[in-house]
Amino acid sequence: MLSIEPAGYTYKAELLCPNCTIEALKGESRAELYDSSDEATIRILANRAGVDYSEPRSYDSSDFPKPVLDIDLECGFDVDGHRDDSVHERCGACNRTLCGV
Repeated sequence: MLSIEPAGYTYKAELLCPNCTIEALKGESRAELYDSSDEATIRILANRAGVDYSEPRSYDSSDFPKPVLDIDLECGFDVDGHRDDSVHERCGACNRTLCGV
């Protein structure tokens, strides 16, 4: 079972930040405004859609967003161990870096 906050989501062949994932779902009239975190909203919507969100292998990311954890992202560092923003994976909608957020 997923117990940590995702860094982003794969949805319809795109890597998205949590905010842009919610916006994509809103654009499809799947999401409403909730007074909760992005992750809580996505869990509510998954339940509504009949998706077993706790088991990402049970559904396709073209049907519903799949969580992507920080450890699954390509996050670059230079030779001195400092973050190299040119290598970080970014949101396909807003271009925000997804590494370490």
